[in-house]
Amino acid sequence: METLEVQVNPDNYKAVIGVLKDGIVENAMGFSPSAEGFYGRNGGTLNQLGIKSMYTDMDLDANETETELQAAFRQILPFADTYLYTSGKGSFRNENVEIIFNRDMLVNEAESIANCVSSVGLLSRETLVSQHPWVSDTAAELGRIREEEGKEENGEGNGNNGKGVQE
Repeated sequence: METLEVQVNPDNYKAVIGVLKDGIVENAMGFSPSAEGFYGRNGGTLNQLGIKSMYTDMDLDANETETELQAAFRQILPFADTYLYTSGKGSFRNENVEIIFNRDMLVNEAESIANCVSSVGLLSRETLVSQHPWVSDTAAELGRIREEEGKEENGEGNGNNGKGVQE
């Protein structure tokens, strides 16, 4: 009597699992921090270019999803307008509707601020203020800057020594 023996090569299974993981991440638009692009070829050091690349891919996917959802909302709006009109809430058929998707992006604030400071004299103040990571309303911030400059010209200084530190 002979016994049958199956020779299993574990490297084959590892290769198949690796291909499946990569396929799932790519086709399902997933994120894999263990991917080579994230850590670079040295295998352990976090690579900023890899991080930006991963976030760029996710941002492109988010742009596609946003475009599709905006189209879907545009198709739903007439039904919502009709419902609101027939339920006595008013007619909104001629109203302009803006669909906004808020997204957060990983930003190195210190680098952005340093870039703004180093660009003084090269770019307009409005451009610099609009690119500053702490400013959400450029016009309001420019107004506050003009107001502070007006007070300083009138001798109503705020005790600021020019370095952002109160004396």
